[in-house]
Amino acid sequence: MYIEVYDKNLNHISNIINVKYNITRRVFDLDTALFEGVCEDDISTGFIYVFCDDVGNYIYSGFMGSINQRNNYVNFKGIDLKSVFDTEITLDFSSKPAPKIMSLLFQEIKAEFLVQSTEIQSILPINIDYVAALYSIDWIANYDYQFIVVNVKDFLKPYLAYYGYYIQSKFDKVEKKLDFKITTNTNIREIKIEDFSKEVNRNDISVNKAIAVLKYDNVNPDEKIWIKSTAAYWEGLEAEKKFEGAASLYDFEEPDNIYYGSNIFPLEDIDQFDLGSGYKLGIYQDNPEVIEFYEYFKVSNGFFERPTDLPVAVYYLGNDNQIYSNNIPVEKMILPIKARIFENEYFEQAQAEAISELVNSRYNENIILTNTNSPIDLRELNLYDFVKIYDDNGFYKEMPVSEIAMTNNLYRVKLGFKKTLFTEVIKGWKKH
Repeated sequence: MYIEVYDKNLNHISNIINVKYNITRRVFDLDTALFEGVCEDDISTGFIYVFCDDVGNYIYSGFMGSINQRNNYVNFKGIDLKSVFDTEITLDFSSKPAPKIMSLLFQEIKAEFLVQSTEIQSILPINIDYVAALYSIDWIANYDYQFIVVNVKDFLKPYLAYYGYYIQSKFDKVEKKLDFKITTNTNIREIKIEDFSKEVNRNDISVNKAIAVLKYDNVNPDEKIWIKSTAAYWEGLEAEKKFEGAASLYDFEEPDNIYYGSNIFPLEDIDQFDLGSGYKLGIYQDNPEVIEFYEYFKVSNGFFERPTDLPVAVYYLGNDNQIYSNNIPVEKMILPIKARIFENEYFEQAQAEAISELVNSRYNENIILTNTNSPIDLRELNLYDFVKIYDDNGFYKEMPVSEIAMTNNLYRVKLGFKKTLFTEVIKGWKKH
């Protein structure tokens, strides 16, 4: 095996031979890779690499980082080509409805990404294709007539994960361009789990209910009120913002004067104080010269009462790994309920974050297969292929290929997802 090295002009500058490698390809998160080998030429200007087998067939490609070369020995970190999507762009739906079908969303993001990422395209042309995805997506988030800023990779993740899509990437060394394709796999393989060397891991589900709420700014900038404060706050103020006074304990407790622990403080005209000003109020019982205790207040903006009709969306993760909106059948409910609330000034963004959390919590088991004593060639499996795993009683579950790791002669395939990754719908055990 060898590695072809290209500079920023996309010229081939050398090959690395006697390669040792460690590559982990992932469905949703970025791939990682490490390489080492021998090269007689200076490759410090290396920009992109193509990893090939002994006869020149393509295996993998990526950007080069952390290049370290000493004499003829070289090692470097491979950077996932999909990292070009780990960038922010704007999506302007301020004068129009947002896409309601996933393919149309892909089309919009493709167009805006290419327009707003001209720097890398001046070095490396980018081509983005996608297969048909005619799924309704407005239930996830509706961005009609909004202008939003999004990280492309993070924004796409809940859509891709929920509907079973992922991004393929490759450097085309003939056409000298990056090729990306948003696609899904429908291949299904069947295996008997006892025939494999394997590891089985299970993770607890941390969240099974996600609530999206609109962040409401209830501060009233046109009103000032007194609120309770602390001695530490008062002590830390500048002298011109520190004030002191005294009040009778009986007056302090009188309903028409100061309410203990409330926002009402009528001893002074509040308009003469700036926001943030502090007041140290000495409380005496019978003798004004003898202070029994102190209370502290500060000037704050007033507040509006939070409306009761603000939008709220509730989503549940079922024991069938489906996402349910607003309510969930009792037989599908995961107990105990573990909820997380997502608040955002854009309600649609709160919805997307809530959906992402539940997709992220799907499927709390994974199985890692290795090519040691394997009855099938694991290299025939691709990311997002589905595998029917049979037990000795003829029951099976379908699990997706979520990671493929290649370390020299060792080949490892992960079925299922950790709780830190997005996953695919698992249909549960079924009788064959």
